[in-house]
Amino acid sequence: MLSRRMMLTLASATTGLLMSNTEVFASEAAEDAAEDEADDIIDDLGDEAGESTSTEPLELTDDTVVSELNKLTDRPLFVMFHAPWCGHCKRMMPAWEELAAEQSNKGSGCLVGRVDATVQRKLADHFAVRGFPTIKMLTSTKVYDYEGGRSQDDLLKYCNGDDWKNPNNGMSLPWNQGAFEKAQKLVGEYIEKAGQVHSFEPSLLPVTFLWGLFVGGIITMCFNWTRSSSKNKKEELTTDKKEEDKKTTTEESKSKAEKKKE
Repeated sequence: MLSRRMMLTLASATTGLLMSNTEVFASEAAEDAAEDEADDIIDDLGDEAGESTSTEPLELTDDTVVSELNKLTDRPLFVMFHAPWCGHCKRMMPAWEELAAEQSNKGSGCLVGRVDATVQRKLADHFAVRGFPTIKMLTSTKVYDYEGGRSQDDLLKYCNGDDWKNPNNGMSLPWNQGAFEKAQKLVGEYIEKAGQVHSFEPSLLPVTFLWGLFVGGIITMCFNWTRSSSKNKKEELTTDKKEEDKKTTTEESKSKAEKKKE
């Protein structure tokens, strides 16, 4: 059997070991809690910074476009309408994202956004998107078509310059357009389509024009013939009515004369 002194020594050592482990565990728990709290603070700061200076292009939707444009003040919004299946869009997207990252830390230049036209179809229709990628510069009141190159240098030069402010290129936002601008837009789209047809098949446009003249001439002739026939028929009816009235008048006169003789 163990002596009493040995038992006391063993108990004292065990107690000391337990107290030491408890202090270690408590210290580690406190360090873990402090680290978790620090991580939470860093995450919150990162979220706030991400909200104010996001390096990703701003995603516009049918529901958010009006409110986002109303927020614009000095800096316009450079927007690319794209489709996930479009090869040109895929090749251009890295340059577009780099442009967004470069412009996010500046107080001048432009903001950068994008629209998935296959999802936001209403928005694409509003801005008359007919091909991909389609790029436009938007302000709170105007829209400007971009017709420049697709490299990052071209995009950056346009974004930081004033070329997009050409008044001949700008129109009111689709939901603010009047009758004249809508008519101007339709004429422009028609001319653009005619140009595409001519580029595809140069001889097709003159043939179509001559065919239109031929069909128009036939329609005009038919209209004039119908109008002339209607006029002749009306004149015939008028003549018949006059003759009938004259005949009726003659018969009435004869009837009156016979009554006087009696």
